[in-house]
Amino acid sequence: MATTKQTFISSMESLVHGENLLLDAIDQGKAVDMATKEHSRHKPKIRVVDETGTDAFEIKCVTAMTYWKEGFSSILSVEYPIDDDDETPDMLEDDSLIKSYQKDDGEYFRFLEDTPGTDEEFRLKYTAPHVVDDSGSTIDYNDENAFEFLTAAYFCNMLAAAYIQNNNSMISADSVNHTNQASEYRKQAKEYFKLYYDHIGVEPGKVAAACAIDDQDLEGSWGSDRLSHPWRSKNR
Repeated sequence: MATTKQTFISSMESLVHGENLLLDAIDQGKAVDMATKEHSRHKPKIRVVDETGTDAFEIKCVTAMTYWKEGFSSILSVEYPIDDDDETPDMLEDDSLIKSYQKDDGEYFRFLEDTPGTDEEFRLKYTAPHVVDDSGSTIDYNDENAFEFLTAAYFCNMLAAAYIQNNNSMISADSVNHTNQASEYRKQAKEYFKLYYDHIGVEPGKVAAACAIDDQDLEGSWGSDRLSHPWRSKNR
């Protein structure tokens, strides 16, 4: 049976207990969505796609890579030309061979020394956010239990906030009770967050970047200025 968003909502219900909860299934879905974004920051989905050339050296990222998310995704490697029988494929990982950059209509990458033709293919390996919806999940099998703890942690924090906000409309005795419930849910959230972070092996607040910027002051082989370091601004 495929793991879906409802699978994680069901597990959340077994991890977060309480009677007459102030939040509903919609809020549970929001907790899963927040957990998905958090997990993507720590362990993004690695995707691979084979693309056919278009006799052009410049390619828009979202056109070539379906799951590319601007501001999040990054290209890990480009293989060109593709040769699955070659034990040492030609990987264009050098900044002098391929370059990614931003234009006014989105993110692009370009081949600096090649122009794949319409009879050639190149292979892109890139990072993307995870997808957790009603049809399935891209969370790795080994991370599913930890992800369940993460969804429960977010839902507990949401419940704590809901009980605090509801205090103003309650009589004194109930207000005290709601404050205690909020405190318990915050405590539970902290425990679930720790279980998740221990599994992932990271410290809260220390998240590896989804992409990296390589700062080089080398003149581009295409003969024009680099986007972020124009040579004309330097003393040469």
